[in-house]
Amino acid sequence: MTSFGTAIRKAREQAGLSQNDLATATGLHRTHISLLERGRRHPQLETLVKLSRALDVTPAQMLSWYANPQDGATAPVQRAMRPARAISDLSDAR
Repeated sequence: MTSFGTAIRKAREQAGLSQNDLATATGLHRTHISLLERGRRHPQLETLVKLSRALDVTPAQMLSWYANPQDGATAPVQRAMRPARAISDLSDAR
């Protein structure tokens, strides 16, 4: 299973963004992006939404990077994904 930080790095690189580019797009400090990618920090919901917008993925997709339900995600992870799915549904409605 891919770690959340590795998944952020992969998404950033696929988007053709440097850490500085992502930091600018999200309003976060480049050091914070680095800490997220190295798994030293986990994003708060607001940060998750900023990252998802900059990386053109839904918050629910990002939360799925913590654990893939098909790979046996725990019930707490699945419950944690519910608010992100609701946010994703709201942003899709716009």
